[in-house]
Formats: sequence, structure tokens, C-alpha cells
Amino acid sequence: MLIALIPARSGSKRVPGKNIRELAGHPLLAYSIQVAKDSGLFGEHIYVTSDSQEYLDIAESYGAKALPIEPKFGMGHDDYWIEWALQSLSEGFKRIFILRPTSPFRTVEMLRDAYAISALGGRLHPLKAISPIRERPEKMWCSKGTFIEPYTEGEKHLDPSYTFNALFLQDSSLEIRHTGYWGGQQYRPYFSQGYEGFSIDYEDDWILAEALIERGLVTLPGIK
Repeated sequence: MLIALIPARSGSKRVPGKNIRELAGHPLLAYSIQVAKDSGLFGEHIYVTSDSQEYLDIAESYGAKALPIEPKFGMGHDDYWIEWALQSLSEGFKRIFILRPTSPFRTVEMLRDAYAISALGGRLHPLKAISPIRERPEKMWCSKGTFIEPYTEGEKHLDPSYTFNALFLQDSSLEIRHTGYWGGQQYRPYFSQGYEGFSIDYEDDWILAEALIERGLVTLPGIK
């Protein structure tokens, strides 16, 4: 069985109340719920876990099941709250899709493709969605008192960026884990396409998300 877990922590400092803040007329977490429903992968096993009853009430109104997390577990370390959630459910789930509310532009195709990639060769592998980086570590500098020095060794900062190896950053859109296998594992990649991996982490991300929607450059899941 598959389960969608949508972690909706309250108390965001950078974008206050972002998980329930309205984007295009609906709270942000509603889009993660809707794409999970539209994918047909999870049936009724779409859960929102939160430390806020208000968030859980909103999630239920959009068709998810509420999973209130106990304060002692918190939601800062993924392994802790995911393991707690699975133990709380105890329904024999095999694969866990982690869909963070901050990525509203996921598609059904993304979830289905990632599901297939995670099982290539007939063996289950965990998966992370990744996006190419823009800022290169080779061009970064460290502050050393009154001076700065290159972050990387040698003189790579002198080379043109197009000569560097491709690097990717884990984005917030999707992670797949499977039960009984946690640390020290090899992850398969899902290469996020277009704005699939876009994440609202700062106030200017919210402004950009609204602009993308207004210009018709992205499509949100249709709330039903």
C-alpha cells in the first residue's frame, strides 16, 4: 500500500502561516492534497500531519485525514516524525510519499513517474526530487575576518561556470521512502521538470508564485 504524508508544521518564521495562507483562493496545503487525490495512487490514504488543530481542520475540509503529531516528537527531523506517523497508523504501508505543502505546482504525471522510477528493476528504492542549481559552490567565498577566500580548493572560481560538473539540489516537492529501510540508503533521482520543484520558502517566493499563476506559466491542481 502507498501513503501520502503531507507535513504541515505551524509557526513558520520566514512566511508566517504559509501552509494555510491562501494562494489563488485556497490554502497552500490544499494543492498537495488535491494532486495526491488526482493521482489515484493513494485511495483514502492521504494524511496531513501537523502540530496545529486549525491546520488539521482545514486539511480535513479538503479531503485529507488528520494525523495530529504529539508535541514531544516535533516536526524538525524528518526521520522522527515519519517513523512516528507510520507507527501511529500501523496499516502495513510499503511506500511513503512525502508531499510538502510548499510545492503547489506538482503534477499527477510527476507522482506517477516517480512511483515507477522508485521501483525500477523490481526492487524498491527511496527517491528524492532534485533540481539543477544556479549558484555554484565553485563561485562561492568564505569570510575570514577582514578577508575572503574561495569556498572550494584551488582556483576553480576562475573557471567559467559551463565547465563545471552538473550539480543538483534536493527540492521540497517529493520524497519517497519505504518502510523498514532508512539510513545509509541509495536514492534514485527524480529530475523535477519546469516548476514542479518550485518551493515557497521566502516571501519573495510567494510573490513569484502569484506572478507565475497570473501569467499562466504554471497550472495548479484543480480543487474539487
